[in-house]
Amino acid sequence: MQQTLVVYTSETGFTQRFALSIAQTLHCEVIDVQFLTASDLENRTLIIYGGHLVGNKVLGLKSFSANSNPCCLISLLCLAAAWFAVTL
Repeated sequence: MQQTLVVYTSETGFTQRFALSIAQTLHCEVIDVQFLTASDLENRTLIIYGGHLVGNKVLGLKSFSANSNPCCLISLLCLAAAWFAVTL
């Protein structure tokens, strides 16, 4: 099993694009949080969570982090500006 996992939630598809790109770059698995199971989180050393911002919060991050190992969780907050700067 791979040690890195990218998990995301996306309403418009924008976060999904970032998650897929990150997973492709890291050569790791990517899963929509809707289809995530407890076994998907086992033996992970790094979990990257992507979600859309509302105000100053990443939706779904609080409930997701409560059910995962906080030592291996990184949340993606504001990557849109950096992404466009790199891809232009």
